[in-house]
Amino acid sequence: MKRNDDKLLVEMSEFDVLSQVLDTVGLRSRLFCRSELSDPWALRFAGGEFAHFHIVDRGSACLELDGQQGHVALSTGDLVVVGRNSSYRLVDRPNRKDIRPLELPPADPDGRCAVLRRGNGPATSVLLCGSFTFEDGGGHPILALLPRIMHLRRGAPSSGDWLEPLSRFLLQEAAEPRPGMQTVISRLTDILFVQVIRAWLAEQPEKPSWLRALNDPRVSTALALMHQRPGHRWSVAELASRVGLSRSPFTTRFTRAVGEPPQAYLARTRMQLASRMLRQNSGSLAQIASAVGYESESSFSKAFARQYRQAPGEFRRRSLASPAVPAARTNGHDNSASGH
Repeated sequence: MKRNDDKLLVEMSEFDVLSQVLDTVGLRSRLFCRSELSDPWALRFAGGEFAHFHIVDRGSACLELDGQQGHVALSTGDLVVVGRNSSYRLVDRPNRKDIRPLELPPADPDGRCAVLRRGNGPATSVLLCGSFTFEDGGGHPILALLPRIMHLRRGAPSSGDWLEPLSRFLLQEAAEPRPGMQTVISRLTDILFVQVIRAWLAEQPEKPSWLRALNDPRVSTALALMHQRPGHRWSVAELASRVGLSRSPFTTRFTRAVGEPPQAYLARTRMQLASRMLRQNSGSLAQIASAVGYESESSFSKAFARQYRQAPGEFRRRSLASPAVPAARTNGHDNSASGH
Protein backbone atom coordinates (compact mmCIF):
# COMPACT_ATOMS: atom_id res chain seq x y z
CA MET A 1 0.00 0.00 0.00
CA LYS A 2 1.29 3.41 -0.93
CA ARG A 3 2.11 5.53 2.09
CA ASN A 4 0.62 9.04 2.31
CA ASP A 5 2.81 11.30 4.43
CA ASP A 6 1.15 14.30 6.01
CA LYS A 7 2.73 17.58 5.03
CA LEU A 8 2.59 20.87 6.85
CA LEU A 9 2.07 23.70 4.41
CA VAL A 10 2.87 27.19 5.71
CA GLU A 11 1.91 30.21 3.68
CA MET A 12 3.60 33.35 4.92
CA SER A 13 1.59 36.56 4.79
CA GLU A 14 3.05 39.70 3.28
CA PHE A 15 5.01 42.02 5.54
CA ASP A 16 2.60 44.47 7.17
CA VAL A 17 4.13 47.89 6.60
CA LEU A 18 1.34 49.84 8.29
CA SER A 19 1.58 47.79 11.49
CA GLN A 20 5.34 48.21 11.53
CA VAL A 21 5.04 51.98 11.11
CA LEU A 22 2.44 52.31 13.86
CA ASP A 23 4.65 50.25 16.15
CA THR A 24 7.74 52.29 15.30
CA VAL A 25 6.12 55.70 15.86
CA GLY A 26 4.80 54.37 19.17
CA LEU A 27 1.00 54.34 18.81
CA ARG A 28 -0.54 54.59 22.27
CA SER A 29 -4.29 54.46 22.69
CA ARG A 30 -6.49 54.63 25.73
CA LEU A 31 -10.06 54.95 26.88
CA PHE A 32 -10.18 57.73 29.47
CA CYS A 33 -13.82 58.48 30.17
CA ARG A 34 -17.41 57.31 29.90
CA SER A 35 -19.57 60.43 30.01
CA GLU A 36 -23.22 60.19 31.07
CA LEU A 37 -24.74 63.60 30.35
CA SER A 38 -28.13 65.23 30.99
CA ASP A 39 -29.19 68.24 28.93
CA PRO A 40 -27.90 70.90 28.88
CA TRP A 41 -24.21 69.96 28.65
CA ALA A 42 -20.94 70.98 27.00
CA LEU A 43 -17.41 69.56 26.99
CA ARG A 44 -14.36 71.45 25.77
CA PHE A 45 -11.03 70.04 24.57
CA ALA A 46 -7.91 72.10 23.90
CA GLY A 47 -5.55 71.21 21.06
CA GLY A 48 -2.47 69.18 21.87
CA GLU A 49 -0.44 66.13 20.92
CA PHE A 50 -3.39 63.84 21.57
CA ALA A 51 -5.95 62.87 18.94
CA HIS A 52 -9.31 62.17 20.56
CA PHE A 53 -12.06 59.76 19.64
CA HIS A 54 -15.67 59.70 20.81
CA ILE A 55 -18.29 56.99 20.38
CA VAL A 56 -21.93 57.94 20.91
CA ASP A 57 -23.47 55.09 22.87
CA ARG A 58 -26.82 56.79 23.37
CA GLY A 59 -28.45 60.03 22.32
CA SER A 60 -26.67 62.61 20.16
CA ALA A 61 -24.03 65.32 20.23
CA CYS A 62 -22.68 68.18 18.14
CA LEU A 63 -18.98 68.71 17.51
CA GLU A 64 -17.87 72.32 16.98
CA LEU A 65 -14.30 72.75 15.78
CA ASP A 66 -12.64 76.02 16.77
CA GLY A 67 -12.09 78.30 13.80
CA GLN A 68 -14.51 76.41 11.57
CA GLN A 69 -18.10 77.28 10.74
CA GLY A 70 -20.93 74.86 11.36
CA HIS A 71 -20.90 71.64 13.32
CA VAL A 72 -20.74 67.87 12.91
CA ALA A 73 -23.94 66.15 14.05
CA LEU A 74 -23.27 62.87 15.85
CA SER A 75 -25.95 60.22 16.33
CA THR A 76 -26.18 57.00 18.31
CA GLY A 77 -23.54 54.55 17.11
CA ASP A 78 -21.36 57.17 15.41
CA LEU A 79 -17.60 57.44 15.89
CA VAL A 80 -15.61 60.64 15.44
CA VAL A 81 -11.84 61.13 15.61
CA VAL A 82 -10.48 64.65 16.09
CA GLY A 83 -6.87 65.10 15.02
CA ARG A 84 -3.95 66.45 16.99
CA ASN A 85 -3.65 70.18 17.65
CA SER A 86 -7.39 70.71 17.15
CA SER A 87 -9.41 72.43 19.88
CA TYR A 88 -13.15 71.83 19.88
CA ARG A 89 -16.38 71.50 21.86
CA LEU A 90 -18.88 68.70 22.22
CA VAL A 91 -22.36 70.04 23.08
CA ASP A 92 -25.91 68.78 23.30
CA ARG A 93 -27.09 71.27 20.66
CA PRO A 94 -25.36 73.70 18.28
CA ASN A 95 -24.15 77.09 19.53
CA ARG A 96 -24.64 76.25 23.18
CA LYS A 97 -23.41 79.40 25.00
CA ASP A 98 -25.43 79.51 28.21
CA ILE A 99 -23.36 77.05 30.30
CA ARG A 100 -19.72 76.63 31.11
CA PRO A 101 -18.05 73.65 29.46
CA LEU A 102 -17.59 70.68 31.74
CA GLU A 103 -14.07 70.02 32.96
CA LEU A 104 -12.91 66.45 32.45
CA PRO A 105 -10.86 64.84 35.21
CA PRO A 106 -7.12 64.36 34.73
CA ALA A 107 -6.18 61.09 33.08
CA ASP A 108 -5.70 58.27 35.55
CA PRO A 109 -1.95 57.49 35.82
CA ASP A 110 -2.74 53.76 35.74
CA GLY A 111 -4.80 54.10 32.57
CA ARG A 112 -8.17 53.38 34.16
CA CYS A 113 -11.38 54.68 32.59
CA ALA A 114 -13.30 57.26 34.63
CA VAL A 115 -17.07 57.68 34.73
CA LEU A 116 -18.30 61.26 34.42
CA ARG A 117 -21.90 62.24 35.15
CA ARG A 118 -23.48 65.63 34.50
CA GLY A 119 -26.93 66.60 35.78
CA ASN A 120 -29.48 65.00 38.08
CA GLY A 121 -31.88 63.57 35.54
CA PRO A 122 -31.47 60.51 33.36
CA ALA A 123 -28.62 60.71 30.87
CA THR A 124 -29.77 61.94 27.46
CA SER A 125 -26.35 61.37 25.89
CA VAL A 126 -23.73 58.75 26.75
CA LEU A 127 -20.29 59.07 25.17
CA LEU A 128 -17.20 56.92 25.30
CA CYS A 129 -14.10 59.13 25.08
CA GLY A 130 -10.53 58.08 24.35
CA SER A 131 -7.28 59.23 22.80
CA PHE A 132 -4.48 58.28 20.46
CA THR A 133 -0.97 59.60 20.73
CA PHE A 134 2.45 58.80 19.30
CA GLU A 135 5.80 58.71 21.04
CA ASP A 136 7.51 59.87 17.83
CA GLY A 137 4.89 62.51 17.08
CA GLY A 138 6.53 64.11 14.05
CA GLY A 139 8.23 61.05 12.72
CA HIS A 140 6.17 59.75 9.81
CA PRO A 141 4.08 61.11 6.91
CA ILE A 142 1.05 59.11 8.04
CA LEU A 143 0.52 61.53 10.92
CA ALA A 144 0.51 64.58 8.67
CA LEU A 145 -1.97 62.95 6.28
CA LEU A 146 -4.74 62.49 8.81
CA PRO A 147 -7.55 65.09 8.59
CA ARG A 148 -8.78 67.21 11.48
CA ILE A 149 -12.02 65.23 11.69
CA MET A 150 -12.87 61.67 10.69
CA HIS A 151 -16.57 60.95 11.14
CA LEU A 152 -17.79 57.37 10.74
CA ARG A 153 -21.55 56.94 10.80
CA ARG A 154 -23.18 53.78 12.03
CA GLY A 155 -24.30 51.68 9.11
CA ALA A 156 -22.30 53.61 6.51
CA PRO A 157 -20.33 51.53 3.97
CA SER A 158 -17.02 52.83 5.34
CA SER A 159 -17.79 51.48 8.81
CA GLY A 160 -18.71 48.10 7.36
CA ASP A 161 -19.63 45.45 9.88
CA TRP A 162 -16.88 46.27 12.38
CA LEU A 163 -17.88 49.58 14.00
CA GLU A 164 -20.97 48.44 15.89
CA PRO A 165 -19.54 45.23 17.45
CA LEU A 166 -16.22 46.89 18.28
CA SER A 167 -17.99 49.85 19.90
CA ARG A 168 -20.27 47.51 21.80
CA PHE A 169 -17.32 45.50 23.07
CA LEU A 170 -15.57 48.67 24.25
CA LEU A 171 -18.71 49.91 25.96
CA GLN A 172 -19.18 46.60 27.76
CA GLU A 173 -15.58 46.60 29.00
CA ALA A 174 -15.87 50.19 30.23
CA ALA A 175 -19.19 49.58 31.99
CA GLU A 176 -17.96 47.12 34.60
CA PRO A 177 -14.46 46.55 36.04
CA ARG A 178 -13.24 43.01 35.36
CA PRO A 179 -9.86 41.28 35.49
CA GLY A 180 -7.75 42.16 32.47
CA MET A 181 -10.03 45.06 31.52
CA GLN A 182 -7.22 47.55 30.84
CA THR A 183 -5.40 45.12 28.54
CA VAL A 184 -8.58 44.35 26.60
CA ILE A 185 -9.44 48.04 26.21
CA SER A 186 -5.91 48.89 25.10
CA ARG A 187 -6.00 46.23 22.37
CA LEU A 188 -9.47 47.23 21.25
CA THR A 189 -8.58 50.91 20.94
CA ASP A 190 -5.48 50.00 18.90
CA ILE A 191 -7.76 48.02 16.58
CA LEU A 192 -10.13 50.97 16.48
CA PHE A 193 -7.38 53.27 15.20
CA VAL A 194 -6.34 50.88 12.43
CA GLN A 195 -9.95 50.40 11.35
CA VAL A 196 -10.48 54.16 11.23
CA ILE A 197 -7.41 54.52 9.00
CA ARG A 198 -8.71 51.78 6.72
CA ALA A 199 -12.15 53.35 6.48
CA TRP A 200 -10.75 56.80 5.83
CA LEU A 201 -8.37 55.45 3.17
CA ALA A 202 -11.23 53.71 1.36
CA GLU A 203 -13.08 57.01 0.98
CA GLN A 204 -10.17 59.05 -0.38
CA PRO A 205 -9.86 59.99 -4.06
CA GLU A 206 -7.08 58.35 -6.05
CA LYS A 207 -4.27 60.79 -5.35
CA PRO A 208 -0.67 60.19 -4.23
CA SER A 209 -0.06 59.69 -0.54
CA TRP A 210 1.92 57.39 1.69
CA LEU A 211 -1.18 55.35 2.49
CA ARG A 212 -2.09 55.02 -1.18
CA ALA A 213 1.45 53.80 -1.82
CA LEU A 214 0.58 50.65 0.14
CA ASN A 215 -1.77 49.72 -2.71
CA ASP A 216 1.02 49.94 -5.31
CA PRO A 217 2.60 46.45 -5.36
CA ARG A 218 6.04 47.68 -6.48
CA VAL A 219 6.26 50.59 -4.04
CA SER A 220 4.74 48.64 -1.14
CA THR A 221 7.29 45.85 -1.71
CA ALA A 222 10.11 48.40 -1.52
CA LEU A 223 8.63 49.84 1.68
CA ALA A 224 8.41 46.36 3.17
CA LEU A 225 12.05 45.65 2.32
CA MET A 226 13.17 48.85 4.06
CA HIS A 227 11.13 48.15 7.18
CA GLN A 228 12.09 44.46 7.33
CA ARG A 229 15.83 45.10 7.01
CA PRO A 230 16.58 48.70 8.01
CA GLY A 231 20.19 47.81 8.77
CA HIS A 232 20.89 46.56 5.25
CA ARG A 233 22.92 48.89 3.04
CA TRP A 234 20.14 49.46 0.54
CA SER A 235 20.93 51.30 -2.65
CA VAL A 236 18.26 52.68 -4.95
CA ALA A 237 19.50 50.36 -7.67
CA GLU A 238 19.11 47.28 -5.45
CA LEU A 239 15.63 48.28 -4.32
CA ALA A 240 14.62 48.91 -7.93
CA SER A 241 15.97 45.52 -8.97
CA ARG A 242 14.14 43.75 -6.15
CA VAL A 243 10.78 45.15 -7.33
CA GLY A 244 11.41 44.59 -11.02
CA LEU A 245 12.10 48.14 -12.17
CA SER A 246 15.10 50.05 -13.40
CA ARG A 247 16.56 52.74 -11.16
CA SER A 248 15.07 55.88 -12.72
CA PRO A 249 11.45 54.67 -13.15
CA PHE A 250 11.52 53.22 -9.65
CA THR A 251 12.73 56.48 -8.10
CA THR A 252 10.04 58.46 -9.94
CA ARG A 253 7.29 56.01 -9.03
CA PHE A 254 8.34 55.81 -5.37
CA THR A 255 8.69 59.59 -4.98
CA ARG A 256 5.29 60.28 -6.54
CA ALA A 257 3.58 57.70 -4.35
CA VAL A 258 5.31 58.34 -1.03
CA GLY A 259 6.15 62.02 -1.33
CA GLU A 260 9.91 61.73 -0.93
CA PRO A 261 12.78 59.80 -2.59
CA PRO A 262 13.64 56.25 -1.45
CA GLN A 263 16.87 57.18 0.34
CA ALA A 264 15.21 60.00 2.28
CA TYR A 265 12.44 57.65 3.40
CA LEU A 266 14.97 55.00 4.40
CA ALA A 267 17.02 57.49 6.42
CA ARG A 268 13.96 58.61 8.39
CA THR A 269 12.79 55.03 8.91
CA ARG A 270 16.15 54.19 10.42
CA MET A 271 16.01 57.18 12.75
CA GLN A 272 12.50 56.24 13.90
CA LEU A 273 13.69 52.74 14.74
CA ALA A 274 16.72 54.16 16.52
CA SER A 275 14.56 56.51 18.61
CA ARG A 276 12.35 53.59 19.60
CA MET A 277 15.37 51.52 20.65
CA LEU A 278 16.72 54.44 22.65
CA ARG A 279 13.38 54.94 24.42
CA GLN A 280 13.34 51.25 25.29
CA ASN A 281 17.02 51.32 26.33
CA SER A 282 17.75 48.50 23.87
CA GLY A 283 21.51 48.14 23.55
CA SER A 284 24.50 50.45 23.44
CA LEU A 285 24.78 53.33 20.98
CA ALA A 286 27.17 51.27 18.88
CA GLN A 287 24.72 48.36 18.77
CA ILE A 288 21.83 50.64 17.81
CA ALA A 289 23.95 52.32 15.12
CA SER A 290 24.72 48.92 13.60
CA ALA A 291 21.08 47.81 13.80
CA VAL A 292 19.94 50.79 11.73
CA GLY A 293 22.63 50.57 9.07
CA TYR A 294 25.45 52.85 10.25
CA GLU A 295 29.04 51.65 10.22
CA SER A 296 30.13 53.89 13.07
CA GLU A 297 28.64 55.36 16.20
CA SER A 298 29.81 58.85 15.22
CA SER A 299 28.07 58.84 11.83
CA PHE A 300 24.91 57.56 13.49
CA SER A 301 25.07 60.27 16.17
CA LYS A 302 25.41 63.01 13.56
CA ALA A 303 22.45 61.69 11.55
CA PHE A 304 20.33 61.33 14.68
CA ALA A 305 21.12 64.88 15.82
CA ARG A 306 20.06 66.23 12.43
CA GLN A 307 16.70 64.49 12.76
CA TYR A 308 15.94 65.10 16.45
CA ARG A 309 18.08 68.15 17.25
CA GLN A 310 19.77 66.34 20.13
CA ALA A 311 22.41 63.68 20.56
CA PRO A 312 21.16 60.08 20.94
CA GLY A 313 22.54 59.83 24.46
CA GLU A 314 20.64 62.93 25.55
CA PHE A 315 17.49 61.65 23.81
CA ARG A 316 17.76 58.38 25.75
CA ARG A 317 18.25 60.11 29.10
CA ARG A 318 15.26 62.38 28.60
CA SER A 319 13.05 59.53 27.37
CA LEU A 320 13.87 57.29 30.31
CA ALA A 321 13.38 60.15 32.76
CA SER A 322 9.84 60.97 31.54
CA PRO A 323 6.77 58.77 30.96
CA ALA A 324 6.08 57.59 27.41
CA VAL A 325 2.67 59.28 27.35
CA PRO A 326 2.40 62.50 29.34
CA ALA A 327 -0.36 62.74 31.89
CA ALA A 328 -3.32 64.90 31.02
CA ARG A 329 -3.68 68.34 32.51
CA THR A 330 -6.72 70.55 32.73
CA ASN A 331 -6.88 74.30 32.40
CA GLY A 332 -8.76 75.75 35.30
CA HIS A 333 -9.38 79.07 33.55
CA ASP A 334 -11.41 77.76 30.64
CA ASN A 335 -12.38 74.35 32.05
CA SER A 336 -10.88 72.65 29.00
CA ALA A 337 -9.16 69.28 28.82
CA SER A 338 -5.72 69.68 27.29
CA GLY A 339 -5.27 66.00 26.56
CA HIS A 340 -5.77 62.49 27.81
